[in-house]
Amino acid sequence: MYLGGDTYKNIKAIKGMLIVALVVLALAHAYQYSNDVHIYENLEFIKNLGIVLFFTISIGFAFFLYEDTEVLEEIRKVPFIGLKLMLATLIITVVLGIPVFYFLYKIYLLLKAKYIRTSIK
Repeated sequence: MYLGGDTYKNIKAIKGMLIVALVVLALAHAYQYSNDVHIYENLEFIKNLGIVLFFTISIGFAFFLYEDTEVLEEIRKVPFIGLKLMLATLIITVVLGIPVFYFLYKIYLLLKAKYIRTSIK
């Protein structure tokens, strides 16, 4: 079935980020077996893994967040401090986790579109 427009972009973005999340989890399990650390018995490791996963999704999805906009290009045009302001915008966005919420919003849109398609049939 052909998917176009926003639905295709949402699926592409979600698939990309789920692959990144799976790679991070696979690396965590590899670390577990190489260092004899049992993930489910070590709460500190689970907390650190959650933080790494959060920031990995946040950094990765920042690309999809700014892909369709020209916000960063407009910020970069500010005389003298444009590049520094653009980098600060990116860093603040990632640290606050805004791309993670954008990721969850994309999942919501995808589920909503799927629900509407199935309820119409």
